[in-house]
Amino acid sequence: MGSLIVSLTPEKLVLDGEYRQYLVSWLYSSDTVMIWTGYLLAGSTVFGLLERYKVKRQEVRTRDVKEMGWFELINKSKKRVYGYGQIRCVTTSILCLYFISSCISAWTGSMDRGASYSYWAEMIFRPEAVFIAFARLRQIGYFLLPLAWKDSSKMLKVFFVVVATIPLVMESIAGGRGSVLYPLIMIFFGIICNRLEKRKLIIYSALLILLLGFAVPYMAAYRDGASMGKTSHRDIQGRLGALLTGVKAERIVYRYMALGREMYACSDGFIIEAARRKDEKKYGVSDLSLEDLGKIWIPRWIASDQEYEKGDGASIAKGLMGVENKTWFPCITTPADLFRRERWLGVLAGGGIMGMIIWFLDRLWLEAGRKRRSIDTLLLTLLPVTYVQAGMYGTLRELIWQLAWELPKYVILFWVLSKGLRCIQALRE
Repeated sequence: MGSLIVSLTPEKLVLDGEYRQYLVSWLYSSDTVMIWTGYLLAGSTVFGLLERYKVKRQEVRTRDVKEMGWFELINKSKKRVYGYGQIRCVTTSILCLYFISSCISAWTGSMDRGASYSYWAEMIFRPEAVFIAFARLRQIGYFLLPLAWKDSSKMLKVFFVVVATIPLVMESIAGGRGSVLYPLIMIFFGIICNRLEKRKLIIYSALLILLLGFAVPYMAAYRDGASMGKTSHRDIQGRLGALLTGVKAERIVYRYMALGREMYACSDGFIIEAARRKDEKKYGVSDLSLEDLGKIWIPRWIASDQEYEKGDGASIAKGLMGVENKTWFPCITTPADLFRRERWLGVLAGGGIMGMIIWFLDRLWLEAGRKRRSIDTLLLTLLPVTYVQAGMYGTLRELIWQLAWELPKYVILFWVLSKGLRCIQALRE
């Protein structure tokens, strides 16, 4: 979808722009669509074959199940051992933690997109590093908010509004588009998982689309503007003024391209551009040795080899662009990296393997949720929704890091949370 919007951008607007990555994304948008189409077709074919011949799923049969929302359905399960009290406890804890994280980043400027960004971008360890390590929890907290809101007291609802809204305001004046928009998307997903009238669903969907369509170019223009760059991250009044009145209309028009570019913000066009050169050979998999992959589990700030990059997409993209910028982190998607390594054979084979991985994870989540509906399995079932923002994509090295380190990390965390809640419940009883 992002590539499609980029391809519809008027040619003059692209050629008159100051960013070459927009031009390259625009020139090779159709090639990008083809690579992703091949990758998704291969993955969905393998997934479908496994689903058809290997899995026999027992359908959940509940009276009037079509009229129930997902939250209501899981709450009526006889095997559940959690209740709204536990869900409210988890939601409150997550929102409080990331309220603290937002306050730290707002005070230090570590997540600010203004003048302080250059300083913190080069640091190995940031003040809110512990919160960043479990960033997907934040999205789960916002997703659960509509469910936790149900049957909550008035005081608790006021508390939810405060701890959920203030971080979004702080992220807005800091120029963090994704940090503002994705929590709103998570709340939307949480709302539609409750029983909802079709008319309200259409209204909420339209409002969200309008918000995204307007906010993405506007926030990009705000970050480009001189008013934000000249204002300190601690000058809240000045930043609010820059956000509300300091954005130039012509910059918003130009940043129309950012709507598609931000939906598909990776620099895959440069991979395709390089592949068309006669002297550009297939890269292969020489950088995926067992010795190198063993470094995935070592945090960078204590690693002896700090030159090893777990996230090598930015270096690959900047190398193809011929730029050196320590505070800019462009990305490369998995299909593009597979194309860089082994061309179409890599795209199709990689898509098939990813289809197998997703099928396995899908089966694991469904089986866990069917046999024991505890709070940790509920959170594990919700984990995939967080990949809307930070998807399971990237270079092969980044993808291996997500599967071998990040995913098990959350499984262990959810188990610890569940044990903690059971101890609290036992003490109360």
